[in-house]
Amino acid sequence: MRCLILLLILSGCTVDSINKETTLRADILYGHTALMDNYATQEQLLEIGMDMSKINDSNPVSTAEKIRQMEESFGITPSGTYANRIIVLEEKMTRIMLLWEKNFPINNN
Repeated sequence: MRCLILLLILSGCTVDSINKETTLRADILYGHTALMDNYATQEQLLEIGMDMSKINDSNPVSTAEKIRQMEESFGITPSGTYANRIIVLEEKMTRIMLLWEKNFPINNN
């Protein structure tokens, strides 16, 4: 009985909830990620390391599912809490945007 109580306490300590800030950040990043499909060719997406087939923005999905889809799209192995995972995704998107700017400059002429 004591082992069962200890197990329940320990499992409760590892629950990873998604707070409002993480939800907001995931929504913004997910929307930005989905837009990449509108502005890039398949070749460009492959060059910057994105697999848009993993993003399904046509149906509403939960925050956890958005994070999972983006991790798959960016080739990231899930690790840590949802808050940590969204930070990793934001950092990856920053690197992707820098690659985009370098490899696909916009010609304003």
